[in-house]
Amino acid sequence: MLLAIETATDVCSVALLDGGRPVGLAEVLRPRAHAALLAPLIRDVLEQAEQSVGDVTAIAVSAGPGSYTGLRIGASTAKGLAYVNGAALVAVPSLEALAFGAQDVLAEGDLLVTAFRSRRDEVYAAAFRRTPDGLAPVADAAAVEVGDLAGWLPAHAGTLWIAGEAGAVVAEAVGGAARVLDAGRFRPSAANVGALGAAKLAAGETVDVAAFEPEYLKDFVAKRARPIFERLPK
Repeated sequence: MLLAIETATDVCSVALLDGGRPVGLAEVLRPRAHAALLAPLIRDVLEQAEQSVGDVTAIAVSAGPGSYTGLRIGASTAKGLAYVNGAALVAVPSLEALAFGAQDVLAEGDLLVTAFRSRRDEVYAAAFRRTPDGLAPVADAAAVEVGDLAGWLPAHAGTLWIAGEAGAVVAEAVGGAARVLDAGRFRPSAANVGALGAAKLAAGETVDVAAFEPEYLKDFVAKRARPIFERLPK
């Protein structure tokens, strides 16, 4: 059994696959709720398939970029389960997983940009081209300033498609006749993480459980809280 975890954005999603075949899926779209949702969703998908945690032999986790907190929760949960079960751990790039779920919309030669929100003037983005064999990466995941997106965009001859929660921002920045996919329909899902994870597992592309860290792409900067006595009512 392969358990897949997706927590890179506001979507908290868990899937269970048996021999590459989906047998359970549970997901919730709720900002800043991964810590409370992830364990119950894991329990739900295991119950759907009448399995237990001990039956999980591999874990695929969305590996970034994306929300620092979401990725950290997903990674720590995946590492803990892998350690306890002696399960293999597979890291799946988050933007690649989103692209995998949208690829059937594309014609051969089309370009697909997947993008998540970062800061107000920046997005996480990656680009893929549809080939006869599937998707081929043409621009690795990067944190890109919105004003630099037009110059970052790879050359393309076919239709330009854009997917992800930052799709509208990217489309406006690059101009032209880009087609923005519905973010509600084409959104991050553990089902896609699981499908790519199963392929990576079959190819022997596992990661070290102890050493694995998500691809945050940039350092996390926490806001300095005011001392509590400054926040008390006078």
